[in-house]
Amino acid sequence: MRVHSLVFVASSALLARGDGVLEPVDSNVAGPFSSSVARSLTENDHENVPVTIPSESESPVNEGERIVTGFSSWIGKVQEKVQTAAQGEKQKIFDSLATPVAASDSGTGIANALKTKKWKGLSARYKRSGESMITPLLDRFGYLKVARALSPALKFNDAGVLQLHKKSASVEEKLAVDMLKHWRDQKSPIGTVFSDLELNVAEGHETLVFRNFFDDERVKVLKAYRQYAKIDDRDYLDAVKTVFGGEKGFLDMLRKALRLVGTAGVAKELETIALRTCSSNPLDVLQKLKSGSLPEYIFDGFTYGLVRKYVAAINKANPAEKTSEFKLITDSLGGKADFLRALVNYKVETEGWLSCKLALFTKWAAEDKVTPTSGLQDRLKGLSSNDRKTITRMYTRFQTFENRKRTDEKGK
Repeated sequence: MRVHSLVFVASSALLARGDGVLEPVDSNVAGPFSSSVARSLTENDHENVPVTIPSESESPVNEGERIVTGFSSWIGKVQEKVQTAAQGEKQKIFDSLATPVAASDSGTGIANALKTKKWKGLSARYKRSGESMITPLLDRFGYLKVARALSPALKFNDAGVLQLHKKSASVEEKLAVDMLKHWRDQKSPIGTVFSDLELNVAEGHETLVFRNFFDDERVKVLKAYRQYAKIDDRDYLDAVKTVFGGEKGFLDMLRKALRLVGTAGVAKELETIALRTCSSNPLDVLQKLKSGSLPEYIFDGFTYGLVRKYVAAINKANPAEKTSEFKLITDSLGGKADFLRALVNYKVETEGWLSCKLALFTKWAAEDKVTPTSGLQDRLKGLSSNDRKTITRMYTRFQTFENRKRTDEKGK
């Protein structure tokens, strides 16, 4: 009875499906594989398993344990051989199907092949064994060609959010997400993905880099991976700057891209990231990108909001070397004379304009002891006569207001 039971255990280690294909019972063992493969593996396996005849002195319990251990070992070896054979069989089928696909193809041939019945069946076979066909696809054709083939399967909603596939998704949709998962599971930084998509081109190929970066298929894959792997905007921006040779190359590219219809959408997103991540002086960015001169918009609400956010980030990172909105704007304009000209010529009293004027006049009054009649004109050198008169009137009103405020405080 014990022997019959063990034979049943051994025979049931492999289950036959209705299509004549055997699969291991253990879900962790890869399958399926053909019954012919299973037969070739199991016909003589009993010869490879040593069988020890128990001595008469051994108890029936020990004898049973020894037999069970022997059969378990045999079953494990059979399953291991079956798994190896099944893996080799999948690879053989993959190679036979992949060979006709043109080696120079940009991705169309791969995309068309994945729609055929044979490729769909092979993909399902990989899935049943707990794998994805994306690995052999990438190994055989490379990241760029596979990305081109699968990019149409990446879907975004109206808000631009990546939509992950459901169970009923096509083979291409499942493989597209598997490609993103492959990068994420390897903990690939966004810079590695740029390299895989052949975006890190050597210096001297500026036109090629520009064209490749704004290639629709690559843009779509990059956008999907950024969302899928939750890539930080700053990391993404740093990778883009690296592609274009640093800050200057990036801004030159952005200025050009913002003016072209085919690239303006992606460029606008990059501009927004560059302005809001505080990784670059927003005034430097704006100076490169805006058609007008910096003094024309330096005090508007949007620009001043960016400046304030950037200054706060700098001061938090370097508390020992604090700066101010006034200093940043003055330096960006080229010095105090240029700042004063901008102050005179800007016709709207915005928050930025008032804050910077107050910062300058407070410094003059408190630290430098400047009065309208003493020291002020020395600070207005380089300005036109009209600009000097305007600043003098502004500073006189400021001093009058401050004096009245101090008098009121003393009288309380």
